[in-house]
Amino acid sequence: MERDQISTKEFLQSVFSYFKFLATNWRILLIMLVAGNLIDMIKNNYFSSTKMYGGGIEFNIDLEGSTQSALGGLAGAFMGGAMPTTGGLTSIANFPQVIMSRTVFENALMTEVELYGRKDLLVNHFIDSSDIKTKEWGGNLFKSPSPNVNFKFEKKPFDKFEPRENEIMSDIITKLAGSTQLEKDEGSIYKLEAVLSNELLTKAWLETLLKATESFYTEIKTVKTRKMIAIQQRRVDSLSVLLRGNDSRLAKVTFEQPDVVNPVAGSAQTRLTRDNTYLSNLYFTNLTSLDNLNNLLVEQSQIFNVLNPVKLPLVATSRVGISVRLTGLILLFVTIVFISLRKTYLDVMSDH
Repeated sequence: MERDQISTKEFLQSVFSYFKFLATNWRILLIMLVAGNLIDMIKNNYFSSTKMYGGGIEFNIDLEGSTQSALGGLAGAFMGGAMPTTGGLTSIANFPQVIMSRTVFENALMTEVELYGRKDLLVNHFIDSSDIKTKEWGGNLFKSPSPNVNFKFEKKPFDKFEPRENEIMSDIITKLAGSTQLEKDEGSIYKLEAVLSNELLTKAWLETLLKATESFYTEIKTVKTRKMIAIQQRRVDSLSVLLRGNDSRLAKVTFEQPDVVNPVAGSAQTRLTRDNTYLSNLYFTNLTSLDNLNNLLVEQSQIFNVLNPVKLPLVATSRVGISVRLTGLILLFVTIVFISLRKTYLDVMSDH
């Protein structure tokens, strides 16, 4: 073996010797690690401008309530039997999946809300006021910032979205899904919670998401009733036209005061009077049915009973995680390098 080569045994001995050297300095390494963590904790808690605001809203919901009352029976009569249900989607067991679904999230994000005196779609407020601009889209040493930070959504149907709009919406929904959770106690009380980087945005998101969920259930549960209302409204409108026309003809015949001797004129007035009575009864019967259907629509509308709304100020916490340990790891690495260089220097000087 040449003199400038080293055997595996010697290499391992040098490695073990180096780790033994580090072990003899464990106190200073531990001190630096703890000091770095303390520096990061103090910085995040007292000097960091990056705060996370957590809020919650408690509410009660009765998804199993009956939609088939006396009014429901009336509605079923128009459909030739009992009013059909909307299936298992409105079951209480599916509620957590529904409120956290993409459809409900999109409906909430495309709702216009007011923040800082400016009315805009909630999705645009989220882009402007959340930390998605500096984190997910902020870029790094290897990637430039995303152009999504300057994107603005416009109010339009979801099926008209461009691919880029769907991509941006997916990024936002993914971030919100990770920051939003639903909890349930032993009874029927739910708590919707969210943690975002903006206090007002957290409050607006929780309130808007709950309203969007309420609207979603109302739309699902009332779809058949709304169809029946449209049919019944057309019936009432048609009868109204017929009734007005018959009233005009009857008034004209009565005003002309036909000769009582003329049997044809008398029979025309009698027929118009009979038709007027029939159409009036039919019109008011259908008008009553339409009013009952509208009452049924109100009865079927889903209402969440808010027990504890979101109240300002929200609880502010500092962001924790890898960043909290970063300073400690840096100090630990610098200390290892320093004591290693010091040991090498002392070894070299001792040889001389």
